[in-house]
Amino acid sequence: MYDNKTNSNKTLSDSKNYSDKNYYSENNNNNSLNNILTNNNNILNNMIYYKIKNYSVDNLNNNKNTNLQNKNVQNLKNINSIYQKITVEQKKILTIPFIKTPSLKKLTLILDLDETIINFKITNIKINEGKLLLRPYLKDFLKEISKLYEIILFTAAIKDYAEPIINLIEKEEKFFSFKFYREHTIIINNFFVKDISLIGRDIDKIIIVDNLPQNFMLQKENGILIKSFYGENKEDNSLFHLLKILIRIYNENDDVRNSIKKYKNEILRKVTSSIDIEKDL
Repeated sequence: MYDNKTNSNKTLSDSKNYSDKNYYSENNNNNSLNNILTNNNNILNNMIYYKIKNYSVDNLNNNKNTNLQNKNVQNLKNINSIYQKITVEQKKILTIPFIKTPSLKKLTLILDLDETIINFKITNIKINEGKLLLRPYLKDFLKEISKLYEIILFTAAIKDYAEPIINLIEKEEKFFSFKFYREHTIIINNFFVKDISLIGRDIDKIIIVDNLPQNFMLQKENGILIKSFYGENKEDNSLFHLLKILIRIYNENDDVRNSIKKYKNEILRKVTSSIDIEKDL
């Protein structure tokens, strides 16, 4: 994040800036976002409503159905059962690529939303109170990586919940070339799977970052698993380490799957299970 009280020209590409924790103002940025939410009850109410809706389906996926009525559970299971009769290959035949225009960037980065780059908590359901938290370094990460990669937002959440959050992230600057939602996923074994072969980009040039490995189960070699962000850890630095790895992958001019495999141990140590920045510098 940028802090108006410090040098606004500092970026993530300058590693010296990371040692000064006062430079970052994640709390200020998150507070400003939540001021926007507080002042617009329609946005906040919709986000809370659809967060609950998402949570209900997620409960079904995780076989935790104690908060759902049996009828609703059965309806969701019936829908999933019908959907699963359509095989992945049939789905590919019936589906044209999501994007029909070529990318202007060499590589494409697909980012998940919830628990990957943001966390949205319902703090008080009775009075429709919610809190949106951006993952530390998010704005700096997006600003730097967008210089190299085409960035696509692909979430398993429904559009009515995700779109207001994306609009808040992009309030001052646009980062995402395209946005895809639950309607673009394929349901496999009750998981909303992101088949990135349907995006319309060469598979050897796509990287997907997600906090759930099931979401990229069809293209595991293209996936980078990132530690889930729930908002409690203000020292989270996964995006900091991820940026450095993505820059190296970009500069290698190789099949991204080879590069991800090459950096597998580093990804596991620094992104999937992030460590303190100071220990790495």
